This record gives sequence, C-alpha cells and structure tokens, in this order.
Amino acid sequence: MNAAIRVANKALMRPPLLGLMAWTTVLLWTPLAHTLMVLQYGQLPEAPAYLLSFAVGLTGWVMVWKGFKASDLPATVLGFMGGSLIWLGWMEGSFEFMGHWLNPSKLMYMGVELFTANLLLLQATGVALAALLIWLASNKDTHCRMFMWFHRNFKLTPARRTPGYKRQFSRIVALEVIMINWFFYVLILWLFDPRVLGPFHPATIAAVCAVLLWGLWLLFFRMLPFRRPAAALRYAVPCANIVWFCVEAGSAWQLYTEPWIYPFQFPFTNAVILLAFIGGLAWFTARRGTGTAAERQAAAAA
Repeated sequence: MNAAIRVANKALMRPPLLGLMAWTTVLLWTPLAHTLMVLQYGQLPEAPAYLLSFAVGLTGWVMVWKGFKASDLPATVLGFMGGSLIWLGWMEGSFEFMGHWLNPSKLMYMGVELFTANLLLLQATGVALAALLIWLASNKDTHCRMFMWFHRNFKLTPARRTPGYKRQFSRIVALEVIMINWFFYVLILWLFDPRVLGPFHPATIAAVCAVLLWGLWLLFFRMLPFRRPAAALRYAVPCANIVWFCVEAGSAWQLYTEPWIYPFQFPFTNAVILLAFIGGLAWFTARRGTGTAAERQAAAAA
C-alpha cells in the first residue's frame, strides 16, 4: 500500500499530472464557492449570513497573514485559500449586503431578471477595477506574466527591479485570486449586459470563444509542463479562472444547468466536487519544502 502511494505521489510530481492536478484543484474551488454562497444566503437569515461573510473573510485574512513567513508552497496554499475566502466573504458578501440595502432597479431581459442587485453593484466597480489594474501594472517588481508582457511589448517597464527583493507569496497569490475573480466577473457582466452588447451579440460570442481558446492554450502548453508544485498552483490561478469564465458564459446562454447552484437537486455531483477539491488541496498541503537547491533558486523567478 505504501509503495503504491509513493508511486502515485511520484507520478503526480511530474508533468503532465502535476499541472493538471493544480489546474483542477483551483478550478473546483469556484463551483464549491457558488454552492457555499447559495447555502449561506438561501438557508440562513440575513443577519447571521452577513456575520458569517465577515467571519469567512477574516479567516482568509488570517490565512494570508500566516503565510507571510511560510516557505514557498505553504505560502502559496495559504494565499490561494486566504484570497478565495476574502473574495467570498468580504467582497461578494459586501455586494450581497449593499445590493439588499440599496435595492437598485432590476435589469430585465426578455422578461427575465438578468442581473441580481449584487451583480449590478459589482458591474459598477468596473472603472475602479481598471484604475487599480493600471496602478498594479506600474509595479517595477511585478512577476505577473500579463503585466510583464505589456511591459516588454509596449516598452512600459517602470524601472529596474529592486535588488534582493523577496516576494511574499501568500500576499501575491491572494491578491491575484481577488483581482482575477473581480476582472472576469466584471468582464462577463459588461459583455452580457443588453445595454452594452448582450448575451447573443456576435462580439460577445467571439469574446467568449477567444477566451476559451486562450484558456485551453495556457492549459495544454503552459500549465501541463510544470515540475514544481508551488509554481504550478500559482500559475493555475489565472489558467483555471480563464476557463471558468467560459463555463459561466455557457450557463448564461442556458446551454446547461449549473449543479452547484442547486445543491439539493444535485447532491452527488456537489459531493464529488467537494471531495475532489479537498483531495487536491490536501495533496498540495502535504508537500514539504520546495525541493532541491536549484528548485528553490528557480522559485524566485517563477
């Protein structure tokens, strides 16, 4: 039995299974988070639901803080889960609360409420998001692949990197989780808004197809070759969320029913998602250290 476990672990530490494990683990968190939101705001009274959101966000903040002094992989795991809980508890929770309090006019489309109040408020943050992205892109010490691509191709490099600068992976990963969730939420809301383009506008369909091709290219050509668990998990955060954008688009087009939105109708499916996510996260949590000296040196550049 122990020998089989060792063989399985060795296989999971190598391409392509390592990258696929990281990508799947990150991807499965999003439907699980949807289920938690449905249960929280659908089954609890308002006051306990909002208090729970605050507690969830606070738990995420503590996890990120704990990761400041952790080594590469533990800091990445804490940053991923901490950022996810901050988004779930403080960000989405605040939009739920303010949407209920302000109660903006409903956005109707073909006789159906297209966006709930919390989504309308989230859509309105698009300008703030754009300003924040510009500010983050000006960081001369950034290792974000997207920002670095703009720096390189548009000659926008702010300045030389700070010598000896050491990154705090828990903070970086948490911020990445929050910003990517925020960006793709705002993007799909603006694309599917009938006052802008609408769900079935050719530009909307083209954008979703382009994002899908981008996500699949990143998965098969960038994600699968990873050999280090921490780097794979960090890179999976944007890769998995890019593909999830297309999952949300397909649901908005009513191509299928999202089982994570109806946990009592699809208990088996949601149980599988939960167990698979816990298994993947537990596997990454159980890894120790960052490997050889060469691998540790590579971590600084990943």
